[in-house]
Amino acid sequence: MVRKQGSKVKQQISIAGSSRVLGSILGSGHHGVSVHVLHMSVWAFSWVSNFIPLPKNMPNGMYMLQLVDTYAASYSLVIIAIFELIGVSYIYGLQRFCEDIEMMIGFQPNRFWRMCWAFVTPTILTFILALSLYQWKVMTYEDYTYPTWSMVLGWLMVICSVIWIPIMFVIKMHLAPGTIIERLKLVCSPQPDWGPFLMKHRGERYKNMIDPLGTNSLGLKLPPKDFQLSGP
Repeated sequence: MVRKQGSKVKQQISIAGSSRVLGSILGSGHHGVSVHVLHMSVWAFSWVSNFIPLPKNMPNGMYMLQLVDTYAASYSLVIIAIFELIGVSYIYGLQRFCEDIEMMIGFQPNRFWRMCWAFVTPTILTFILALSLYQWKVMTYEDYTYPTWSMVLGWLMVICSVIWIPIMFVIKMHLAPGTIIERLKLVCSPQPDWGPFLMKHRGERYKNMIDPLGTNSLGLKLPPKDFQLSGP
C-alpha cells in the first residue's frame, strides 16, 4: 500500500516538474529561438523525462526516492532559498523589489513581509541548515542502512544544484570590465536591460531601459564600459 502511494506521489511530482520545464522551454520563444528548435526540445525532454524516473518505479525504487528526497529536495532548496533571499534583500535591494511588486499589484508589501524577507526567513533557514548539517548521519530506511557510495551520490546531487551560483558569479565577474571593485559593483547591480519586457508595462520607472531583445538565455549581457551605475 505504501509503495502504491509512493508511486502515485512520484507520478504527480514528475508531471509537475515536466509542466514547469516545458513551460520554461515554450516561454523562451521571445529570445529568438525558432519554433523547430522549441518543438525538438519538447520532444527530447518528453522522451528523457519518461526514462529517467524508471528506476524509482521499480520494486526498490522507494530507496532511491528517499535518497533523492533527502538531498536533492531538502538541502539544495534551503541553500538556494537563502541565497535568493540575500540576493533580493541585500544585493538587488529590498526597496527596489517592493517597488517592482507595486508596479504589478498597485501597492508595496507592508513591513511584515519586508521583515520576513530580510531578517526572519533567512535567519530561520540558516538555523535549520546548520542544525541539519550538525545532526547529519548516515541515512536509513526501515531496516536498511545506506552504503557510503550512496551518501557521496547524495551530496553530489546537492553540489550539482547549488554549484551554479558561484559558477555564474565567477563568469559574470570575468566578463565585467574594470577593476575588481568595479566589477563587483557592476555584477551586483541591475543590468541596463533589466525591467518589464513589454513597453506598456515599463511605466516611468523603466522608461529608459535598454530593449531586452538582444539578451541571451544565460543573462550574461553586460553594459558598455562607459555605462554609469545609478543608485538603488
